[in-house]
Amino acid sequence: MKLAEKIESSHDVYATLDNPKKLYPLLLTQLNRQIMEKAGADYFQMLWSLVAPTGNIYRYNGFLAERWKHCEDIRDQAMEIAESHKHLLGGETTTRQQRLDLLIKALERVQVHGAWSKQGEHAETPPVPGFHPLQEYMEEEVSRVGPVLQPTDPQARNHHWKAVVIAAFIFGIQVLAPTLVFANRWMMDTNYLRDPHSLFARLTFREAMCLGRTTVERCTTVMGVCFITVIIFVVRLYVSEENENAVKSSRLPTDRFWLTVGIFANMSCCIMTVLCIPLLFWSEETPTNIVLDAMTLLFVLKLDDLSEVLGGFLKMSDDEFQRVTSWNLALLAQCPVRVRDVINHEARSIEDLWCIRFDNAGQLQTAPQPGHDAPSLCETRLMPLAQSAPSENTALVTSDQLLTRKSSKREQVRDGTQDTLPSSRLRYQQCREHSEDLPSMLSHILHTMWVILGWALTILQFVLPPMWFVVSKPCFQSVSKPSVVGF
Repeated sequence: MKLAEKIESSHDVYATLDNPKKLYPLLLTQLNRQIMEKAGADYFQMLWSLVAPTGNIYRYNGFLAERWKHCEDIRDQAMEIAESHKHLLGGETTTRQQRLDLLIKALERVQVHGAWSKQGEHAETPPVPGFHPLQEYMEEEVSRVGPVLQPTDPQARNHHWKAVVIAAFIFGIQVLAPTLVFANRWMMDTNYLRDPHSLFARLTFREAMCLGRTTVERCTTVMGVCFITVIIFVVRLYVSEENENAVKSSRLPTDRFWLTVGIFANMSCCIMTVLCIPLLFWSEETPTNIVLDAMTLLFVLKLDDLSEVLGGFLKMSDDEFQRVTSWNLALLAQCPVRVRDVINHEARSIEDLWCIRFDNAGQLQTAPQPGHDAPSLCETRLMPLAQSAPSENTALVTSDQLLTRKSSKREQVRDGTQDTLPSSRLRYQQCREHSEDLPSMLSHILHTMWVILGWALTILQFVLPPMWFVVSKPCFQSVSKPSVVGF
């Protein structure tokens, strides 16, 4: 506390307030750290935001569900290695779990050789023991309940099921609430679209330009037009953000179930929110009700985001979610598909069991195998498609074609015409038996749906507010009052 007060009372700090010119050297300092040194919290926050999407409850659950699949597969492989090398891990006098624990402790002490063997870029930094891409998934134990994975730690398991239940309730609210409001208001007498014949019969120019018969009705009409315009604009911004998130998510490992559930909930909420706005506002009698209805709809729309409520429950903000997701991507890019690839099968002691080596390009190498003269490139769980082993799903694309595609993609970004997923593809392997190419066909479909919805909302942005104003409450003809008023 006293140190903070000492800094705040410093003469230099107050001098910058008196003379803004003295802020310029501080600006240069921060600029140099971010551009030249590529350091500082702001730089890394910007970097992770370019890689990962913003967080919500569905992406959070999808990220954990996919991560636990790797934990299960890697621990199973590690258990097989502990069994085959049990003579180095205590022999028959130890249990399977004890041998696995010894194997993990040996991994924590292993020295990494080659590129990334240092903690930083400076040669004087001492080597850091351990290999994080394997430790991250091998150290966490998970159990399977039917098709569902869950952590075995009681506290983590309790938190996981709470997040799942909360996500289910939020899904129900986002899907049902706008839909039920639309259905309810559609059946009311204030829905002028139910009887198009009567609507066109009374719709004279004088009627169309009338704001209302009383001051309250006039204010309600003006408020309704303003809120319809703003709400559609907010939804358009939300759809644009989700479109960007779809592009980022297409190259990130995530659970397909939660990915589809999240897209369906958000997309249906966007559509039904815009459709129920005119019906809802037509049935309101005062500007106060319109304000409350608008705030309620926007609250439901953003209910799944990592806001103050969900962020506090999950103990994670948007920035933290993007950082954790980006770290997971980096770890999978150096995590071997087959753990045996980094095991020294001729080891004579537990210290020599792990063999973690990188080449000068920073690519993980396999351990020396019996009968092979030199190590080869180790197949990792996430790698460029051109570097992965060929399979029946491998696209027949040459390196020259990839360079041409990257060049054209850069030109699209400069021209502002980029409207598709990244052309460079990744081979993602969840386990030894499962592999897929990213972006997947599902990602392309979901991205296309967001693009179509964005164009539809752009049209409604210019059509719906004038239409609502023209068809608003009759001024010169009496209409039956609705039997139910309010949200």
